[in-house]
Amino acid sequence: MSLRIVHVVAHGFLPPHDGGRLKAACLATALARCGDLHWVSLDDDHRARGAGAPPAGLDLPWGGSGTWHGFMGQSAKRRPFPRSVGGWLRAARAGVRLPLPWMPYSERHGEVQAALARLRPDLVVADETLLAPFAAFAPAKWRVVHTHNHDAALLAQEVFAAGGRGHQARAAARLVRIEREIFPRLDQVWGVREADLEAYRAGGVDGSKLFLAPNVIPDPCFLDGEAPLPPGRAVFFGSLWYPPNQDALAWLLDLWPPVAAALPGARLTLAGRGCPGALEARVRATPGLDLAGFVPDLASLLRASGVAVIPLRAGGGTKIKTLEAMAAGLPILATSVAAEGLGLRDGEHAVIRDEPEAFREALAAMLREPGAWRAMGLRARDLARERFSQAALDAAVGRAVDALRG
Repeated sequence: MSLRIVHVVAHGFLPPHDGGRLKAACLATALARCGDLHWVSLDDDHRARGAGAPPAGLDLPWGGSGTWHGFMGQSAKRRPFPRSVGGWLRAARAGVRLPLPWMPYSERHGEVQAALARLRPDLVVADETLLAPFAAFAPAKWRVVHTHNHDAALLAQEVFAAGGRGHQARAAARLVRIEREIFPRLDQVWGVREADLEAYRAGGVDGSKLFLAPNVIPDPCFLDGEAPLPPGRAVFFGSLWYPPNQDALAWLLDLWPPVAAALPGARLTLAGRGCPGALEARVRATPGLDLAGFVPDLASLLRASGVAVIPLRAGGGTKIKTLEAMAAGLPILATSVAAEGLGLRDGEHAVIRDEPEAFREALAAMLREPGAWRAMGLRARDLARERFSQAALDAAVGRAVDALRG
């Protein structure tokens, strides 16, 4: 008998034009292969439909399909612990019992809980830590959260400093509370790396409930063959509205001028939407840099590059941009943060440097002769195929679902 699966997502994830949406789309593909899949989206930016619009069928780009249930404008991140009696009553009428500390913060959030109840799911999977309460209290046989990061630790790094310290403290408190109070109530917690699972175990989650469901990238991201690696061409890509990527870009801007002076004609392409004005001004004032904005065809950009530069100094989970560079077979220059959790070994799969001078020297050397690092890039691609392909996630999710079914 086919499982009825509800996948609760923060927003519409198609097209998957950033890392968060790509993660959700890959997980949806894996879940669709396990049963009858329904998406409940809190902030439906995939299609312009109001809350009263009927459900719609949706095909996934890499196989599988399901039914989309959108709720326009329901952010999961508005306030830490607001309460709505109206929302609580809406959920209660549908059979959802919400303890007082976890009452919804709006009537519309109560509608989402009621929609979960009406779908009568066998399995509810919440797609990130903040959505875990939706799974925890849903009337389902099994309730799961798939975390993209150890979120409480991520905020502890102050990677969201742009939100202000007060907001940061409230958000961090909420995440800690979810991990400590909600995660133990769930039937399973899926994480993208072993270090995150260890943190949940230390926080009180039964180890038998913890499963690894890695971040992966779909098959079209894997570039076959050995395309030419043009010297003097490097690329850094990522959503530039995201604070860790902004920090990485600012650090790279400090390192680049001596490299450009030593290698006349060298170019570094910066791709991604949302670059802040101050950073954009610095980029345009620095010789040898090209600000490409959002690039819909990332594969073409990677084929035209000789080196992928990933200078992240903050962030959680495993990095989609690193996986995409691995799948392209490009030589990779990365920090240890960019490489964490992926099994990359310095000198075998990537060049990993954290000190500014060492990073700068490695960048200059790789730009001069990227072909000398081709074998390293191809080994990284083989590693990505083995551990971080869609097939790897399908298998991991299948094992977790089989464990639920006994």
